[in-house]
Amino acid sequence: MGLGGSTLVVCLALLARPVAAGAAVPVPARPPIVVPAAPPSVPSGRPLVCTADWVVTLDQPISRVSSFGQFTSGGETGVIDCRGDVGGHPVTGPGTYGESGAFGPDPAGGADCSTGSGAADFTATLPTAAGPRHVGGLVSFYWAGPAGVVFDGRFPGAFRLSPGEGDCVNQPARQLHFQAGGLLFVDGGS
Repeated sequence: MGLGGSTLVVCLALLARPVAAGAAVPVPARPPIVVPAAPPSVPSGRPLVCTADWVVTLDQPISRVSSFGQFTSGGETGVIDCRGDVGGHPVTGPGTYGESGAFGPDPAGGADCSTGSGAADFTATLPTAAGPRHVGGLVSFYWAGPAGVVFDGRFPGAFRLSPGEGDCVNQPARQLHFQAGGLLFVDGGS
């Protein structure tokens, strides 16, 4: 099931609220996550409006008990669908998307099924009228319940999160399914 228009509107509204460098971002039932004093460079250029859908495998399962670990999608195994132009060339259809990174590195301890945070490297390949365009960057994110926000990097936005290979209640989850919507900055930034 993809993200609807209302989810994308909420995502874009979240992007309109800037977070100052060094400001605390509240996470329910946990101490705040502190945004680094030197945030990533501000992306430049006209962003593409995109949705993405991918699954990551965790090296440590996540449950109702806090944990730390790493995750990977195993390359660009997900799908990204963007609207707009890249370097004056229109995006011609869905592309591929992947992430790898770490979860649970916040001051209160690890991440669990109800709240957590992490950081990732992402890569995407967008088909354009001039051929494929590769994009990559870093993102930081946190979640509370089934929703979360990416608050920096080249693909800021909002996401839905659901467990896979486990349900987080009766069995720890070994996979997480992400459905995201946001603005992808193809040129500039980190």
